[in-house]
Amino acid sequence: MYETGRETIIVRLEHLMAAPLLDVSPSALAEARQQVSLSVADAVLLLNRELKADEAPEISDADVEAWEAGRRQPNLVEAEALARVLLMPFVSLFGDHAPAPAIHDFRLGPEGRARGLSYATHQRLAEFVRLYRFARRLTSTLEAAEGLDLPHSTLAELNSNSAIESVAARMRAAIDLTDETQTGWESEVRGFEWSSDALQKAGIFVFAMAMDTGECRGASRWERGGPPAILVNSSDAPAAQLFSLYHEYAHLVLSTRGTATTVCDPAGMAGSKGVETMANKLAAAALIPEALLLDALPSRHPPSSASYRDWAPASRNKLNRLFRVSQSVIGIRLQQLGKVADPGIAQQFWRQPGGFARGKRRKRWQELERRLGHRAVDLTRRALASESLTIADVARDLDVKVGVVEALAAAEAA
Repeated sequence: MYETGRETIIVRLEHLMAAPLLDVSPSALAEARQQVSLSVADAVLLLNRELKADEAPEISDADVEAWEAGRRQPNLVEAEALARVLLMPFVSLFGDHAPAPAIHDFRLGPEGRARGLSYATHQRLAEFVRLYRFARRLTSTLEAAEGLDLPHSTLAELNSNSAIESVAARMRAAIDLTDETQTGWESEVRGFEWSSDALQKAGIFVFAMAMDTGECRGASRWERGGPPAILVNSSDAPAAQLFSLYHEYAHLVLSTRGTATTVCDPAGMAGSKGVETMANKLAAAALIPEALLLDALPSRHPPSSASYRDWAPASRNKLNRLFRVSQSVIGIRLQQLGKVADPGIAQQFWRQPGGFARGKRRKRWQELERRLGHRAVDLTRRALASESLTIADVARDLDVKVGVVEALAAAEAA
């Protein structure tokens, strides 16, 4: 009997065996693997998944070790899989050194930079860069970046509490956030949704992806000539997502533009120097305006020499419901304004499985829609409708199947 499947596999193997080997850089391979926090064994597992999809033979730990030692070279299929797994451009396989990840690590948490970024987080940040490049293409193609008017400041200018309050007020004004609007938020979720919509109307892309909350709670990016963008950790609790959103907004206010991704907890606010601490202060001041906070304080509360932990739970809960941020953030804000000696309530890493939807299953195009945010989705549909981009263009840029983009484009009409 003629075995078509077996013959196809044999032809595929013969093709791979005949494929020329590539003279990749051993040092670049080793550096790239270490930069994304992969052991040899973990790299082999991921590479074999890629090779299986390409119908290519599996490799072993010895193969990767031999490539990194320069004793052997991979073939074309293996080299392409290496570039994908190591999150690096294919051409970088041939350089003397691997390009360092363009990341500004501003994390301040209890584990913070000492822990480093896991491979899973490196993958998410690489995806964030992919989404950013797509957003940049959209704004360039549709000329949709006009009218962007965000406040800007520098660390040197924020040398007093009054300067911080002034910039925070400008941050609120830029997205039309009033006291009446904020006090009308029914929940932390509504506060996040309103703020995300407002930032996107102001020209900022807001993306969402699930990440390890103990490792990264948000990121931002603003390349020269490109649009500003924020990445929020959708695994975080709603109150934490709300604060992270404004924290990353503050990073954009402080941005000098470049090609790096700013990675943040944001967790502790200890200390008085540095971009991360200032982003925390600006976010807290923007979410908790001084006048609104002072008006909301109970007439009878512990003296300023006390800890916020000593306040009555009912008073703390009232402020929490008003501003929709964690009690630790409110405590820190009160400390900044001289109303308490210390916050007294530790910032915690609250994880909410599945984000706001609490594990609700979505179709793939719905997951893409959630990840992109409505600004990117609206511009994508505009680009497709005007034939500025094709469905194949979008699928390639976002590394998704054509059917997912077709469903995303059709959803508006439905």
